[in-house]
Amino acid sequence: MSIFGERLTSLRQKHKMNQEALAEKLKVSKSSIGMYERGQREPSHETLLKIADLFDVSLDYLMGRDNDIAPKADITREAPANVSKLPLLEQIFFDGFLEASENEKEEIIRYWHEEVKRKRKQAPKIEDNDSSAWDLKDE
Repeated sequence: MSIFGERLTSLRQKHKMNQEALAEKLKVSKSSIGMYERGQREPSHETLLKIADLFDVSLDYLMGRDNDIAPKADITREAPANVSKLPLLEQIFFDGFLEASENEKEEIIRYWHEEVKRKRKQAPKIEDNDSSAWDLKDE
């Protein structure tokens, strides 16, 4: 049995699921689950992501690169508790981000990073009095 197979079996049993229930959640056959667990077959990347999300673990844990079963770090799950105290731009960002699809989230993050890089390259203006690192409004 592979490390992945052992961990999948362990996670499934810990969550009191049989192979059939897991197969339904992942939209694969029961025999696929059995083969994953015995190390006779490897899931697709999409299925690996579904497994990690379902059991709230990292891909590194599933694949044996990390032994920490702690939940994966995921900044997309919850907005900060004090989100209403953030400037309007950040409130809008978190509101839209939390409801976005995974592809949209990736695009938002890419855009955000590009804007931060662009802003850092610009020399500060004398009239700039807001030192917020999040201030990305267009000039």
